[in-house]
Amino acid sequence: MKNKIYNANMLAQSKTKLFIACFVITSLCFSLYISEKYVRLGEQELKALNYEKALINYEKAGILNPFNALINIKKGGILEETGNDKKAIAEYRKALAKDSNRINVKAKLIELLIKNDMAEASAEYILSPTKSDSQEGYLITISKALFILDRKEESHIILDKLATDSSSIQESIYHFLEGDYELAKKELGNNIMDNVYANALLKDTDNPDFYKISVAEALNEINQPYFGKIILEDMLKEGKKYRDVYLYLGNSYLLQNNIPKAKENVEKAKAKDPIYGLTYYLLSQINFKENNIGDEQKNIELAKKFGYERTNP
Repeated sequence: MKNKIYNANMLAQSKTKLFIACFVITSLCFSLYISEKYVRLGEQELKALNYEKALINYEKAGILNPFNALINIKKGGILEETGNDKKAIAEYRKALAKDSNRINVKAKLIELLIKNDMAEASAEYILSPTKSDSQEGYLITISKALFILDRKEESHIILDKLATDSSSIQESIYHFLEGDYELAKKELGNNIMDNVYANALLKDTDNPDFYKISVAEALNEINQPYFGKIILEDMLKEGKKYRDVYLYLGNSYLLQNNIPKAKENVEKAKAKDPIYGLTYYLLSQINFKENNIGDEQKNIELAKKFGYERTNP
């Protein structure tokens, strides 16, 4: 009799465990299904440039499936696109914690860390390479971080091994920052003449200060404001407090989304020369970032008044 009761209890327990297991599996499958639905909705909103709605859908998807690195990558991309660099960095870090083999995400993260003057934090992503870390863009990005971290020899070694047009341009930039202008020119060779940086570097001028400012602004234009900033800040340390030094340094900070420092420097440029149109245009871009529509429109009009016409950032 006791054996029958024991067997009945064991059977009941087994059925209960089976029911719980089935329930958990069904719930998980349902959660993953709904998560994918929100991912698709996020994709639709993203294609329509509805960033806020896209982000909401990806957040819902992530709650239902916290193991999907792609969701964090999508969120990071939206946050980066809308100027929320710090939050984008957090999402890319989460993605790499889930899948460390995503090289493009590593490159984006290191670039954002450099852009936000956080190059030191990129070390862990440089020191833990994977077998597929041979992509050119990723290696060039690593070289930038190493250069900023004063590991210049390692930075040059990476670029020497690549030996491509892109790596030659980057190598040239490093030589310029190190004060070797002739080697910077030589590094470009004869086949990279249409690059904005190359045009500034190879332009003949008898004014060394104008030359440095031109190269710094070219670096801003090729989206390397952190290096343009190095040139301009060094000039200020040398006492060369010209309008254009402050102006393009402000632009470097603007491109890095450091709005207080951008405004501080552009205002100093305005104090040097209150009738220069580009100054007011940059102030209008700063106002846009501040969501200050009134001052934005006023500065756009002043930019036009003083001879600067441009509709796109």
